[in-house]
Amino acid sequence: MKRFSTLLGFELKKIARGRVAVASLALCAALLFALTLISEMVARPEGRGARTLTGRAVDDGFVAEVADAAARAGGLTAVPPESPYCQAARWMNRMLGNSVSIADVSGDVAPDMLTAGALYAARDGVMETLYDTFGLRQDERDWWAARERRIERPYVWADSRAAGAIKADSSAVTALMCLLMGVCLAGTYADERRRRTDAMVLCAPHGRGVLWKVKFCAGEIWALAVGTALLAAAALPHILLNGLRGLDGAWQLVTPFSAYPHGIGTMLLIYLALYGLICLLTGAAVMALSVWLQNAMAVTGIVGAMVTADLFISVPARLRVLSQMRYLTPIQIMINSAMTDPRLILLFGRYVTPLQAAAMLYAAATMALYWLTGIGYKRLRAG
Repeated sequence: MKRFSTLLGFELKKIARGRVAVASLALCAALLFALTLISEMVARPEGRGARTLTGRAVDDGFVAEVADAAARAGGLTAVPPESPYCQAARWMNRMLGNSVSIADVSGDVAPDMLTAGALYAARDGVMETLYDTFGLRQDERDWWAARERRIERPYVWADSRAAGAIKADSSAVTALMCLLMGVCLAGTYADERRRRTDAMVLCAPHGRGVLWKVKFCAGEIWALAVGTALLAAAALPHILLNGLRGLDGAWQLVTPFSAYPHGIGTMLLIYLALYGLICLLTGAAVMALSVWLQNAMAVTGIVGAMVTADLFISVPARLRVLSQMRYLTPIQIMINSAMTDPRLILLFGRYVTPLQAAAMLYAAATMALYWLTGIGYKRLRAG
């Protein structure tokens, strides 16, 4: 154990001394922090006003006040940022389906005709349309309906700006983290051959035994460190300027067309755990490529291509299996949207949600990549 920890410390120092890796991480974290801070400072009036409504039920009285502010401003999206109703008006606009880019969804309601009943009915109508679009079977609809009944109505308004902003930034942070992994860990195994030190390493007492495991563990620790640094850089401005409030509010205040019956705090923890698994999966994938290809530049290029594909490739929802696989990819599962993929996966006779399936898939894939990395390392030959 002492031998393992000594080698692990050495490998971590070797990664940390890589100038390109450290400079890339520092630059990306600084840019994330600066851009997020600027956007938050611009939007701060909206956040201050929203706090005055915290704790109120989203009932007819609440909706009438927001509708009155919208009528005076000329629409739900026209309520000025300094108004205490700005955040609520924009959320209600999303609840009506006006931000869902799916045909036949129209939530246009005149502000003076808007009531709490109309608001919740509009959301339910959009949910049914989304279920039709995703081709949900009746048993899946019943499963989600049982979860919907656990969500208390009327919702209790909470200042969820910071939580919503962190969730909105998560896909961009995930994409950046994946790209940085392609820079930081591409040479974990390949650099030994480039430096002509592979013969010496492979002939060392522990060169073919424990060393590959040490390198893998060091890479995974670095992956978590990079992921944590980027997430902190993106989240800290939101938390420092707005405070992480409203964690006991309904998740629907952040993602209106989600049927998860959990609070904002619980869902953020779920996404945080999923993000950690994505960091481990990405690190494992990069190191597996490094040991098999023995070319750091090729590994970096492949990772960049995979991230680009995850960002831009689209699969129609009617192709259910392919579309579900597409939604389970790391960046797509973290994407910010007014809706979440409601298609369930039958596993061992029980339905699991896409978030549950993704967590199990990422954990299994990381273990498989660990095994493949060991096989690849043991077949290496000096020179």
